[in-house]
Amino acid sequence: MVFIQVFFFTRRIEDGKLIGCFKIHHLLTEELKRGGHIAYGIRPSERGKGYGRRQLELALSYAKSLGMREVIIACDKSNIASAMTAKGCGGILSNEFVEDGVIKQHYLIDLR
Repeated sequence: MVFIQVFFFTRRIEDGKLIGCFKIHHLLTEELKRGGHIAYGIRPSERGKGYGRRQLELALSYAKSLGMREVIIACDKSNIASAMTAKGCGGILSNEFVEDGVIKQHYLIDLR
């Protein structure tokens, strides 16, 4: 089995400023099952401007082009913005668990 992990950085076209990044795990190892297929983050000064959703949409499009049928997005339960981003892209809460004393959530997104 080949394990692939791809990183992307997003920049704003107008000024070239780095906005955020995301990574995609094509397959989930036992260790990665808690973290999910896609992880993303937006620079603090650029949050609340819709970049997170657009970035996740790009990640989902890429995942779909790879033939992935569904992806898991993980976030801390306290990270309301990340949960809203996942939900806004079709994510359905599928699991909640505690890791290192922190409540984590999994959102499942069907790409079919």
